Amino acid sequence: MTAPLGAAQRLAQSSTPAWTATIHLRATEFAPSQLEWRAAHTPLSAHASLISAELGGAPVEPRVQLADGAWRVESARDAQWLADGALGRTRDLDRFEGALLEGTTLRAQWNEVGQAAVATRALRVELGRPADSAGAAQVALVFDGEVDFDHDSDPASAPVRTPRREALRLDFALRPAGEPLRLLLPSPFVSGEARGLSLELSVDSRESSEARALALERCAASERGAREQQRALAAHEARRAELEPGIEALDDPARARAALLQLALRTGAELAAELALSCSDSDLAALGASARTALSASLDARLELDALGWRLERATLRALAAQKEARALPYEIEGVLLRLTGELGRSAAALEDVAQTCASLAEFRARLAAENRIFLDDASAAARVRAFDWLAARGQAPAGYDPLAPAHERRAALEAAEKAP
Repeated sequence: MTAPLGAAQRLAQSSTPAWTATIHLRATEFAPSQLEWRAAHTPLSAHASLISAELGGAPVEPRVQLADGAWRVESARDAQWLADGALGRTRDLDRFEGALLEGTTLRAQWNEVGQAAVATRALRVELGRPADSAGAAQVALVFDGEVDFDHDSDPASAPVRTPRREALRLDFALRPAGEPLRLLLPSPFVSGEARGLSLELSVDSRESSEARALALERCAASERGAREQQRALAAHEARRAELEPGIEALDDPARARAALLQLALRTGAELAAELALSCSDSDLAALGASARTALSASLDARLELDALGWRLERATLRALAAQKEARALPYEIEGVLLRLTGELGRSAAALEDVAQTCASLAEFRARLAAENRIFLDDASAAARVRAFDWLAARGQAPAGYDPLAPAHERRAALEAAEKAP
């Protein structure tokens, strides 16, 4: 349920009765396109006052799945013919009832959840009751899905799964005293046996006090969500205005060092900040390029500062890991790296692994501590001493542990530290 900002309180005080909207959804064995009768009927595109389509959020030319692949059941004879089995087996999916307040839109959505537990395909039905609706509700349908799309037209690169949306605003008016609106749709879902959907929409003037109260709460929740989104957008724009000048300055040799330091300090990227102070001009150019790539691509994702900081720190780690692997890491930079990462920083593979597997600055810091604690049980005394010194400098060394003590004493101290609260 959605309403304009500030409308929830007005709706609560309104004495206009709420309508009861009913949405009945069935799955069908056959898609509407398989019916012979479609030649004598017009598709929904002929009854739409607005047709839109988006690919990856950008407008594109509408395809035929919803606009030209769906029909209205126009007569009682059609309804009876379909009831006699023209669509094969049918199965009830849902029957939903809700209050439709004047000046609001009632939205019902059915999702297909993918392997990552994220809705990848959906059908949404919207029933709107404008204040000037003259006693009728408006109807809109939305299909959300995914397609394989070649973004760069390069035959060597594989297509990318890209979100696609189709929407129709229909010119059918649903009235409390009128006949239900019956529609046949292709199924936007790919799992299961259903190839089509039968949708029946109706409204009547009877009002349920419980349904009205629930609708008012949904309007209030929608309003709260819209305000939160506005605040998030405002915070994102403020971050963009603050960080963009620094990102652009990374290309200017005269300002790159100060810009990288400012960006690293602002986002909490400790390693990047230390290197901005200590690296040579030639190394600064490479680090600045990595930082610009990481942050420029991240600003549009509306990330918090901590997440931006991890993007910057991860880019720095990968750049250093590549230099270390090629035996091209300057000694002064390696010193900074080891001071901040401990014994883990001696391995290019370990640096690349934490850059790939950690998801935040906090997780990265916890991983550094955990890896250095593992080195306390290493066969090399030098590795144990270096890891212990790194942990001790941060107040994380196990009590009673001596890296040069006999093995049984070291292990006893480590076991005691593990059992300590």
